[in-house]
Amino acid sequence: MEQPIYILLGAGALIVIAALFLKQRSPKAEASGTLDQKEIERTLQRFVSQIKQENEKVRAELRQTKDEMASELAALRQELEQAEARYQALTVQVRSLGERKQATEEEETRAEDQSDILALRERYRRVFELKGQGLSLDEIAKTLGAGRGEIELIVSLASPAERGAEHE
Repeated sequence: MEQPIYILLGAGALIVIAALFLKQRSPKAEASGTLDQKEIERTLQRFVSQIKQENEKVRAELRQTKDEMASELAALRQELEQAEARYQALTVQVRSLGERKQATEEEETRAEDQSDILALRERYRRVFELKGQGLSLDEIAKTLGAGRGEIELIVSLASPAERGAEHE
């Protein structure tokens, strides 16, 4: 791009020199001046044609660069779309795994609660049997040889369903 500027500056300088040269000529040299003038015109025409050729080359290079950039941009856009699609798919998978994990944890918690209830029930089965027979907490404590506070704690830790099941 800088070469055409230098070429144009050189052409301008040549034209100025030629104009000064023609102006300072004497009338004697007019006969030889017509030959020099024709030679200068041919030189200028060659110079103009060279400048046109250089401009065409620069235009062709710019077009080629523009086409390359457009194809590269299209490829980058396609890669971006693919990356976005992968991101969306991974996001869906992460959500799905999170939901499954949460459901599994809830099931495990329920199973642990059930096992805790069964363990409590088995361990203190005799307390619940006596409670089911209608004995008071004091009577149960005396029968089992345990403290009233311990029996109250055992009964209070039992779920309402267990307490109701013992009365049936």
